[in-house]
Amino acid sequence: MRFTGTAGEEAEALEFRERLDEAFSQLPENQATVVQLKLWQGMTFAEIAEAQSISPNTAASQYRYGLNKLRALLRPVYDEIK
Repeated sequence: MRFTGTAGEEAEALEFRERLDEAFSQLPENQATVVQLKLWQGMTFAEIAEAQSISPNTAASQYRYGLNKLRALLRPVYDEIK
């Protein structure tokens, strides 16, 4: 997919992607995996639980903890762009 905005918008999108990648790298591995499987693969918590050999409740908890940490890490980015 090619970005079709202005050069400034493209630079902002690239910067956001870099900051998202940095924030993601700070998540514990189990949380990062569950968030990736849920958001990018569209898996249910039951599917994630089976794939990761954990309970669905644990998958949901790891997802929630991971999202909360991402929100906290990305809050400065949000504050900059709002």
